[in-house]
Order: sequence, then structure tokens, then C-alpha cells
Amino acid sequence: MFESVVANLLNKYFGKYIQNLDASNLNVSILQGDAEFTDLQLRPEALSQLDLPIEVKAGYIGHLKLDIPWTSLFSSNIHLFLEDVYILAGPVADRQYDPARERLLQNAIKRQKLEALEKSALDEVVEKTEEEPGFYEKLATHFVSRIQVSIRNIHIRYEDTVTNVDHPFACGLMLKQIAMQSTDARWEPLKGDTTSNMLHKLLRLEDLSIYWNPYIPEPHLVKSRLNTDGWRNLLRMAIDSHSIFQEDFDFIIEPVTAQARLIISTENNSLPKVFADFTLEEIEVLLSRQQFLNLLTLSESFQLMSINQRYRKYHPNIPLKVSPRSWWHYANTAILEEMIRPYSWERIKEHRNQYRKYKDLYKRSLERPDHESIRSKIWELEENLDVSNILLAREHAKVEFAREAPERAKHRPKKEKKGWFSSWFGGSEDEDDFEITGKETQDWLDKLSNEEKEKLYDGIGYDINANTQTYAPEYVKHKVQVILKSCCVSLVNYSKKILQVSVTHLLATWEDRPATGAFRISSNTESFSIEGASIEHELIPILTSDIGVYAPSVNQVCTLDFEVKPLYVDADYSLSLNIQPVEIVYDEHSISEVTAFFNVPHGGVDMRSAAMVTLQEVAKYSRAGLQYAIEQHKTVHVALNMRSPYIVVPEFGTLHRGGNVLIADFGTLRIESELQPKDVSLEDATMSEIESRLYDQFNITVSDVKVLLADSGDDWHTAQTQPDSDYHILPSVQLVMAFFNAVRRDYKQLPQQKLVASLPTMKLNISDKRLLLLTSFFRNFPIPASTSMATLGEDMVDSCIIIQPAVPLDPSETQVEPDVNTLRRMRRSVLGRKVVVKNDGRKKMKKKEHVLSSQSSRNSAGEEVFFSASDHSDEDVDEWSDFLHIKPVDDSTFPSNSVNILIRMTLGEFVINLSRVLDKHETPYLMFRVNRLRIDSAMTVHGHAVHATLGGVQLVDKIHVGSSGEYMEILGTNSASDLVSIVYRKVEPSCPDFSDGYGGVEHALLLKLHTLSALCDQASMIYLNAFIQGLITSVHSMDMKTSTSTVISSSDLNNKDRPSLTERLTSITDEVDYLPPRCIKLNMVAKLENLSLRLCDSENSLSHIDITGLESHILAKSMRTTVRLRLKDMSVQDCSVGAIFPRILVIEDDSCFDLKFVKYNKKYEGRVDNRHQHQALDYSIRLRVGQLQTVYLSKFYWELIRFFEPFINPEMTEAAKAAAMETVHRQVDDIQSQNVRISLNLDLRSPTILVPHDSKSTEMFMLNLGNLNIKNYFDFTSIPPPT
Repeated sequence: MFESVVANLLNKYFGKYIQNLDASNLNVSILQGDAEFTDLQLRPEALSQLDLPIEVKAGYIGHLKLDIPWTSLFSSNIHLFLEDVYILAGPVADRQYDPARERLLQNAIKRQKLEALEKSALDEVVEKTEEEPGFYEKLATHFVSRIQVSIRNIHIRYEDTVTNVDHPFACGLMLKQIAMQSTDARWEPLKGDTTSNMLHKLLRLEDLSIYWNPYIPEPHLVKSRLNTDGWRNLLRMAIDSHSIFQEDFDFIIEPVTAQARLIISTENNSLPKVFADFTLEEIEVLLSRQQFLNLLTLSESFQLMSINQRYRKYHPNIPLKVSPRSWWHYANTAILEEMIRPYSWERIKEHRNQYRKYKDLYKRSLERPDHESIRSKIWELEENLDVSNILLAREHAKVEFAREAPERAKHRPKKEKKGWFSSWFGGSEDEDDFEITGKETQDWLDKLSNEEKEKLYDGIGYDINANTQTYAPEYVKHKVQVILKSCCVSLVNYSKKILQVSVTHLLATWEDRPATGAFRISSNTESFSIEGASIEHELIPILTSDIGVYAPSVNQVCTLDFEVKPLYVDADYSLSLNIQPVEIVYDEHSISEVTAFFNVPHGGVDMRSAAMVTLQEVAKYSRAGLQYAIEQHKTVHVALNMRSPYIVVPEFGTLHRGGNVLIADFGTLRIESELQPKDVSLEDATMSEIESRLYDQFNITVSDVKVLLADSGDDWHTAQTQPDSDYHILPSVQLVMAFFNAVRRDYKQLPQQKLVASLPTMKLNISDKRLLLLTSFFRNFPIPASTSMATLGEDMVDSCIIIQPAVPLDPSETQVEPDVNTLRRMRRSVLGRKVVVKNDGRKKMKKKEHVLSSQSSRNSAGEEVFFSASDHSDEDVDEWSDFLHIKPVDDSTFPSNSVNILIRMTLGEFVINLSRVLDKHETPYLMFRVNRLRIDSAMTVHGHAVHATLGGVQLVDKIHVGSSGEYMEILGTNSASDLVSIVYRKVEPSCPDFSDGYGGVEHALLLKLHTLSALCDQASMIYLNAFIQGLITSVHSMDMKTSTSTVISSSDLNNKDRPSLTERLTSITDEVDYLPPRCIKLNMVAKLENLSLRLCDSENSLSHIDITGLESHILAKSMRTTVRLRLKDMSVQDCSVGAIFPRILVIEDDSCFDLKFVKYNKKYEGRVDNRHQHQALDYSIRLRVGQLQTVYLSKFYWELIRFFEPFINPEMTEAAKAAAMETVHRQVDDIQSQNVRISLNLDLRSPTILVPHDSKSTEMFMLNLGNLNIKNYFDFTSIPPPT
């Protein structure tokens, strides 16, 4: 019985590939234990599992022998010999349409897709193994130890004359020999039987290669010898000669020799049950541009041939130029037969009858699956049905059968995801399913009698009564090790290598621990390098390992250790990564060569679009995997120590030409994790305890980041290892980050994720010399440019590969057979599962508008949200900022708008040191410092929030000194408080608490600027101006052709394309035109507390200007946009010694000025209010200027003119005046042409002017011109039409 099971299994699989196979003869030979066949022919559809429009033109198996000693099955070896396998394949479209051959090919493709949907034999074996792991483990161990395999001379070749008719090409796979035999412990062939507990297997692979010849003359094609046996001889001899008809093979993978050692332990001990060691000596991969273009054209050709496959039966088989009429008839017939006539009533009725008949037969086959007559009728009907209808009929039959016999429907639950990264590796959308269990269907083991089972159990050493073996958590059951001694991947163009990637001594290990379902992957490599082509066509280093500089005692460039369910760490995953530094050298010619290699002639495949699609798919799987990990709280223990690469950028694109080099060192990256237990409890805990228990913490440190600029001949390698030197532009910087991930997703009082980043200090060292060097560097820096496609289309590489213009294919307009994934979705729809349909963007907008309108309708019809006195009255408001209350960034008052991600970044100090070269020595000049920069940002469910603060700024001149003898402080702040504070929050109107919790404000912004003091010293400013002008002159002298004048002409300022005032104001409020009522688009308040400016020269102080209380308020609503601007106080003082009139300008009122500007929205239909009606107005302006007192002192004003005289450029001043006048005239013309109505209400109090007799006299003349009030009105009168 066991013999018949094996015979049926072999007969089933051999019959799929071998033509005219005598099944009865095969059964008899197998039962006799000696099955030997010669001169076997392969079926044309033997390659149908590839799902490509190709077929076997000729297939041959010279010798197949299977020796199974049934009488001593459990003590003797099983021998499998396979020799001389030659396959010549080609596209289906290169021959005329053959109905019989085409039917066989299509039926094979249908069965292959249907078998992929059904539970495969491998799945059944896996399920049985899970039910009885001991038995199947013993069975597999026994047969692996007994089987001896010898395979020789395999050559599979594909020839194509369809993709490019004028340039046929061929590709193929060759294998000289593969052998697996039993050995002793010294890996010598085993003679006789052995009773050792350790079984050894040796696998040798010899000369495995893949070649691709982009062009082969048609007389040299192997298919020209198909009418004789010569094609077999050509393929056989090519295995050794690597050529056919003296056409040498262009190898993509050079012949590879490998060896695998397998050790199987049959005893229960601490050693792994299976240990496999694969050793590959050398792998060399070469890809030429011709081969690359061939791959692209073949991919497009396969797509077109797949579409054309269903229309081949109508093809005229006559060239188009010979008979255009036949081709028109071909197109007409194809459309009629495939798109019109199938939907006629007769065809529909015939199809429905076949569908019902097939469904009924398949339902009967579920009852009697082994009935040959039913099976043959099903196959006969499948020839007339496509795969979609076959699948629908099968699932329909299963559903009906399950209703009639529910006891026969076995529920098959969907497979559980093993981890967050499972979606990366072909994870499908598995759904719950059911299968039908037949009465006559039995497992092969159940068909054996009890006597045969006992014989089988005894032969393999299985005890059915033994207890299931349990393993220790640390026990490793299987271990696989791969050693790659050398691997080289190269790109070739014009028969020369343009890029070469090399890896040496790569070791990878995989091992599993069955007790906990864990496995571990580790890998390391000794060296990794990338070389590119120089201008002299020699390979030069582009990327090389640099462990000798930073870690001389380290031998491994990269070490990786990844573990699922780690043994010594309480986490779901463990990742350990150690990377040593690598040096990346920019070479313009090498990059240009690689870019030109991948460029495709016009009309070919868009590589950029294909790359973007691939990246989007990777991002999709990454996002899905990360979301799954967060939702399931998959903990990852990370220990990462990565010495980031440093990039060397030469000034002229290559190190061989000298010049300066820019070195960017990305430092060292370290990541460590602190994980919380999964059963963490937050009950009866304080807020600080909750915050410490709620998060898994990942500590990230980036250190030793630096940037250097040096001459290529300097010893910058030594300087690079130092934290600071004369070559450093950016000295060593350290960044510390911590990422927090919540372990309890249901706890919304705290953010779900937090990122805290801190940069203690950051410093830039620059000088005028370095600025000029950097300017020269970027001017000379060459940008990689690929060769033009016009040239590529004519060169010797591309001339033989003509890429036809790509035909834009619309999937909705093409008829192709569905793939397996599409069929799976169809099956789920038949079984009644939910089908997720993505909402259209317009539906989302309608839904959002509905939410907005419903929320706005809930607001009362009374006063508006955030009503301010400045909206409808002229009452003064002391503090506008009191009317804007923005909730903190981490606010969690409303659960509907909880914080998802909270980001906090701090910069302790940022310093820029500017030096000037004097007498060949760098002298410190300017020092600019920024203190205490902090940014808090939160991503909420319905928006985001930001709070940014800046502690202070300082600008120091180290060449000039102040009155006290210390460095001159040009810019400074009060260190006691923050200089700048910015608070911003956006809340989407769809938030349930938008009106009640956030006042109906979508964008809220509060900007506060505290005290800032500035010093303008005339000598210092003159020196700075000369310094800047000297730099500009030096830059212009580098390249006079590209230099421009520093003087701005009137033509530059007078820009006719500049938008008008009304256009700019309209663009601000365009977004509020369609807001729901009572909703505020923008509420912004800005405030400057104090700005102090002191003017002085080398002798004494001249003036002190003080500005206090500058405030602005912008409120954008659907009806109007209101802008308020107010200045509380401003003063100008005369600081000269002995001044009798020190107060040159003072404010005698409560404020200096108060401006209110309103823009009305005419597009908003509901803006008319009975209380506040502004019919037909475009703008409204209210301005109130307070009482000023100024002293006109000639000496003071002459001192100011003398102070600013060195900085005034008359030509530039005149140009600015002309541009300003032109702008005013243009704005006035624009207002008049558009008939803009502006309501004015001006209250101007003229200043009090005091004119002293002289600077030392108390006699003065006082002038007061009174007050000026301006107000306009509009009278709207209906004019009757003329009679």
C-alpha cells in the first residue's frame, strides 16, 4: 500500500511536465523499485507556473532513474539520477495560432492559478506536522539520510524574436552538476551502512550560471535546429564551452561553485537536530547596459503579449504593409468577438447553462472527490470557462454544499500574524474560510493498514506511545549557516566596469528555538567597498571601510543580531547592530556614468516613476507594520552602536584634481531601550508614577557630528578624529533624544508617543577666508549630468537595443486574466465578506462640510465667538492678548482631541564665531549667540499645536570696545525672561469640541517679543560695512561673467508684476469665503514689549530711541477680516553731554496711534446684520493718532545726519523713491479702476513742536496746529432706468 501511495504521488507530478507519460508503466516500474526512463519529452505547458506568455519549444530529459529498494526501504539508500535536462523556451507569439496547443497551455495556466488558491500539499504537510510533530520529524530525518541525489547537465534557454524583431536575444540558466551523498564525520563518501547518532550529508553544486546575450543573429539561434537533434547537442556542449555557434555567453552570474554540509542528530541531546553549513567561494554578478535595456523591453513585451494572447486566434498572420485590409478586419473581429457578441442573449444563455452544469458537477465532486468520471467532465467544462467563472462556480458550489451538509463544512480560521514585519514578506489579507471534508478522502497515512503502519514506525524509529518531547527554552533545534567568501556586483558599459560593489567574508546564521517559537538571525562582514569609474576608466574607491582609523583592533565592518522572542531580554524582538565607519568619496564622473547607465531612451520605461511606486509600496508596508506593532504593543529591545559614514566632497568633483575638500562626519549613533512589562498597572498611581510606567523608552544619542574644510593635501584625517581644530567649520556636536511609546493605548490622559530631543551646544567657526573658500568651492563644484538621450540613442551600446515608445496602457481598457490576488478578492466577495471601498475625496469634502454646518448651527444666534470691542466699537482695549486664550500644547482636557505625538526640542546654545584674516592670522571679529531655544509640538486627533520660546540673542564685536573697555555688545537681551514666545494651535472644525472647548477658532496664534536692546556704533558699523563690501568684491572678482552690481537700479525695484494691495489683501481672506457662520479662521495677536536702540560714535552717545507696547491683532471671519495695530509709547532722547532738551520726542496721550482696518467679504451672503450693516463697502479704516511733542534742535538733527551719512547711497535712495512713487500711483489707479469703496474715520492730533533759539538757550517757539478729523459717507440712491 505504501508503494502505491508513492507511485500515485510521483505519477501525479511527473505527468504535469512529461509528455506522453505511460502512467501504468511508471506505476509498475516504481512498484518494482527500479524506475528508469530515457529520452523523455517535456510538455509545451511545462513552464505554465511562471504565469508568463511563454512555452516550451523543445524539452528533453536524457536519463531519469529512481531506485527505491522496497524490500529494504529502511536500511538501504534511495538513489535519484537526473541527467541531460535541456529546455528551449520562447514566446507563444512567435508561432502561428494552434488551437489544440493553445488550449493545453490555457488549461495549464487555469489549473495553476486554481491550485494556488486551494490548500496546497505543502500546507497539508505543515498541518499534519503540527498535529504529529514527532512522526513527521522522524520520517523526514530518515529519508533525508537515505536519499542520494545526482543531477548533471541542465541547460534552460529562452530565445526571443518577438520583443525586438531586428535584434533577437537569448538568455539561459546552466548547471553542470549537483550531488548529495552521505558521508562520514570527515566528509568522505560513506561506504556501507552506519549506526552513528550523527548523520552527515554533503551537497556539492558546480558551475551554476545565468547568461544573457542581448543580440544573436537569427541563423545562430538554437530554435533553427529544432527539426533535428542538433539543438540538444548545442545546449549540452554549451555547458562546458560557454558558447553556441561561437557566440560567447554574456554572463549575468558567472559560474558559481558551492558546497553545503548537513549534520543531523538522531538523539535527544544538547546539539541541534539539524545543522546546515553553506559555503560559497565566489559570486560575480555582471550587468551590462545592453542587458539592462533588454530586461526593460522584455518586461514591456511580456505585458503586451499577455494582453494580445486572447486575440491571437483572430490574427491575420500577414504583414501589415502587405494587407492593411486584413488588419482592419482583425481589429473589427477582435472587438466583436471579445467585447460585443459575448453579451448577446444566446451567448449569455449558453454561458449560464455551462456555469450551472459546472457548479452542479463540482458540488458532486465534493461528495465524491475521487470519482474519475466526474473529474473528467469537470476538466472538459473548464476548457470553455475562464478562470474567474470557474472560481465563482466553485465557491458557489461550496456555499450550497455547506448549507445542504453543514456537518461536512470544516471551519478554517485565518492565519494569525506572526509579527509586525510579516506584512513585508507577501502577507496577504487572509480571511476566515471553510473547506469541505469528503467521505472518501483520506490522508495517505490513513490508507495504510495497521501492519504497514507498525512497519513504517519501526523503520523510522518512531514510538507512537512515547510522550511528546519538550525542549528547554534555550535549546536550538535547527541552525543554518551561510558563508560567502567573496561577492562582486558590477555594472558594465562599453565593455568597461563603471561600478563595482564588493563584499568579503560574509557570515549569516539562522537558528530557532521551538520551546518558545523563537528564532535568531545574525550576520557580519569583514569588508565592504564600492568602486566607480574615473575619467581614465579606472576603478577608484567610492565607499570603503575605514576601521583602521577609528577602531584598529576591530575586524568586522558590520555586525547584526536580530532575535524574535529573545532569551535573555523581556521583549518581543531584540535588535543589536554595530557598524564601523565607512568613507564615502564623491566622484562626479562615477555618478554621471551610473546615472547614464540607468537612463532610458525617450519612450521607454520611466525609471523614476517605477522607483517612486516601489518606494510607496515599501512605505505602505512599513507604515502598516509599524501601526500593527504599536497597536499590539510589540516591544523591541534595541542596542545599536553605529559609527555613521563620513562623506568627502572634493571641490572639482574628484580628488585627483586637488583643490579643497569638504568633510561631513555624521558621528556615532547609539540606541538603547528601556522596556516596561506588558502587564503594567496604572491603578492607584500618582501622575508621576503613571508617566514613568506608561512608556517604553528608547534613548538615542548622536555624538561627534562635525564638518571640516581643508585642502586635499592637508592631514585632515587626523583633524577629523579631534573634536575641534583649525579645519573645523562645525566642531563636534552631540544630540540626545528619547522616544517614548505608550504601553497602554486606552490611556488618553497622556500622549501616546513622545519625542524629547536636546542639543546642549552648537558652534560654527567661519572666517572671511573660509567664506571665500566655500564660495569658490560651490562655484567650482560639478553637478553630475547624465549623457543626453540623443547621444545614447546613437551610440554603440543602445543602437542594438531599440526601445519602442511605451504604449500607455489603461488597466480599465485592457482585458487580461486576473492574477491570484484578484481571484482571492473575488472569492471573499462570493463568500459574503466585507469589501472595503475607499471613499472618494469629494464624498469626504461633503461629509466635512456637513459636519461644519451642523456644528455651526449649534452655536447661539447671539454675540459672536471671541467678541472683541475692536470689532464693532471704538472702545480701547488695554490688553488684546487677554482675549486670546490658547490651551497648552500637552492639554488633555477634551478626550475627543487627545494628543497622539508630543515632540519637545531644546537647543541650549548656538554660537557663530566670525573671524577676519589680518596679517595671515585669524583675528576674532563677531560672535553671535542664541540662548535657550525650545520648541514643543503636539499632533492631536483634530489638529496640532506648537509652543516655541527663545531665551535671548547676543551679538558682540570683538575688535571694537565699549566705553568700559570690554567687547562691544551690539545686540543684547534681558536674560531673566524669554525674548520670543510663540503659541500656535490648529483645531479642525470637525472636532466635537470645536465650539465649546476651543471657541470656534481654527487657527490661533499668540506672538510675544520682550525687551531687545541694540547698539549702533558708527565706527563699528563702518567697519562692518567695509567688511561686507570687501567680501562681495572678492566674490565678484572670482567670476566677472556671473557678477552683478551691488547697486539696485530703479528698474529692479519697479517690478510691474508685483501684486496690488487689493490682490494681496484678498489672498489673505480667500480661505474664509466659505466658512460656516460664527467660525473664526484666524485669531492672531502679536506684541512687542520694548525695543531700545542707542546711537553713538567713538566720542560719546548721540541718541536713545525707545519703543514700548507695539501690539497687533488679526481676526479673520467669514463676514470680514479685522486688523488692529497700536503703539503705546515711543520716545527719542538726546544723550549728548549737557543737553538742555534731552527729550526730543515724547507721547502726551495714552497711545501713539491706533489703527483699525476691516476688509468685508462680499461673497458671504449672510454678512448683513441689522445692528452692524456695512452695505456695499469694501474696506473700512479707522486711525487715531495721539498727541506728540517734539523738539526741533538743529544740532541734534545734524549729528544724526552725520551719523548715517557714510551708509547712505544717493543712487539707491533715488531708486527707492522712484519705486515707491510708482507703487503708490499703481495702487491708486487700481483702487479707482475697481471702484473700491473705503470708509474713512481719521482722528489726527497734530504734534506740539518746540523750536529752541539754540542748543544752550531756554528760549523757544511753540507751535500747535490743532486737531484734524476726516470722515466720509456713502449715499446709495436708486437711479431709475432711462425712458
